[in-house]
Amino acid sequence: MHCFWLQRSTLRHETPYLHFKQNLLKMNHQRQRQLDERGINKQIKVLLEQTN
Repeated sequence: MHCFWLQRSTLRHETPYLHFKQNLLKMNHQRQRQLDERGINKQIKVLLEQTN
């Protein structure tokens, strides 16, 4: 019983940090994808300008 309570308290303690880390990773991933898309769009523009 005591051991179980200890585990629960540590879990409760770590959860916000884990959520924070996951959110940070998600944000970084989204930003990276946006940058990638922007870069691809730039490349497409350049290619179109070259062919015209």
